[in-house]
Amino acid sequence: MRPVDCEFLEDDREKKRTMPPTWWFISDTFMGLRLKVVFIRLEDGSIVIKTAHKPNQTEINIYTKYAKAIT
Repeated sequence: MRPVDCEFLEDDREKKRTMPPTWWFISDTFMGLRLKVVFIRLEDGSIVIKTAHKPNQTEINIYTKYAKAIT
């Protein structure tokens, strides 16, 4: 995992690599639901959300270690 701006992590697992690269982050919604959001950045600067789902504990641990503490 490679952090960018201490918020987004690149999914650099060999079987999950895409072009353009896939990025992800974990955050809480206004209603307190924790989500992992997975997206790509297109060449024109736009962002396409690939998926969003409840993160598992491994994903939370990775994000906390490599990106930032989840608040």
